[in-house]
Amino acid sequence: LFRIKYLFTGPPASHWRDVLPHTRAQFRLGADTLKYYLSGFKGKAPVYFSHNPLAGAFDSVLFIAFISQSVSGLTMFLFHEEEGGHANHEVTHTHGAEAWPPEWLLNMHDIGAAVIILFVLAHFIALGAHDLFERRGLVSSMISGRKFFNDEELKELEDKQRLKNKP
Repeated sequence: LFRIKYLFTGPPASHWRDVLPHTRAQFRLGADTLKYYLSGFKGKAPVYFSHNPLAGAFDSVLFIAFISQSVSGLTMFLFHEEEGGHANHEVTHTHGAEAWPPEWLLNMHDIGAAVIILFVLAHFIALGAHDLFERRGLVSSMISGRKFFNDEELKELEDKQRLKNKP
């Protein structure tokens, strides 16, 4: 909940406009980033000041998984009446002819948990690959807020910013 609130109230580098890709420039940069990944991190890495737009697209899916987990978990918790059924996914009671919780809700919750685990693992692998191949201090920048760029990369970022602000 804090991260979702921070998407709307945080500084520009943490704002949803930077995290979730929605502009042509972000989609173009996301496509360039995908090509860079598919090349095995060979060639020149795409330069972006704060958030990787391709990662932002995956973050959108992750936020949906978080919401799905919250809703399905709260639903099962609030309508749970008997002890013992919650931990091992047994049917706890019936509403009319329907068993509660329904099998599809249990499956949705299980799949959501697996998706979140896979995203966490992929996130750590991607962070390691970025730090290893790009040497921009991505992991430390998540804590300090400072990334490392060489002079050429800084000029490229400044040029992009100048074009973005041009009327």
